[in-house]
Amino acid sequence: MNISFIHEPVPTWLSRFRFSRPFEVRFSDIDVYGHVNNVIYFRYFEQARIDYFQHLGLFDLFFDESSTSMIVTADLYCQYVSPVTMREKIATYVRTVEIGISSIELHYAVLTDAPEKRLVAVGRGRLVHVDRKTGKSAPLPESIREALRNFEGLEPS
Repeated sequence: MNISFIHEPVPTWLSRFRFSRPFEVRFSDIDVYGHVNNVIYFRYFEQARIDYFQHLGLFDLFFDESSTSMIVTADLYCQYVSPVTMREKIATYVRTVEIGISSIELHYAVLTDAPEKRLVAVGRGRLVHVDRKTGKSAPLPESIREALRNFEGLEPS
């Protein structure tokens, strides 16, 4: 399996994830071919990302409408590995892999539930911290950097 943004063996890469969000495939997730529609994986990524930030205590910092800044998705990529069908239980894993001046790079992995834990999709996305008034990127507050570094075991950049 060749995944351009994973630069280590996939099992090693998967072992680095510390947060996951379980999902049960719903009827509305299925397309005419009987498997999860490609668009749905982006919803799984989004909900896992929101739950990840809530788990880290960052949700209000990122999504408070009265804040002078916000976090936006700059890009999002998904590579499909294996189909998922109705009633399968899956989990979406998310982790921060890089913290830039104003951006965060996240990786995602979608796996079927235990005991098999079959890899079904992987993803990568970049979020950018933006000033609400100017619409331009703004440095990430140190409190956000620290929370992400502490949870993920990342070194300060």
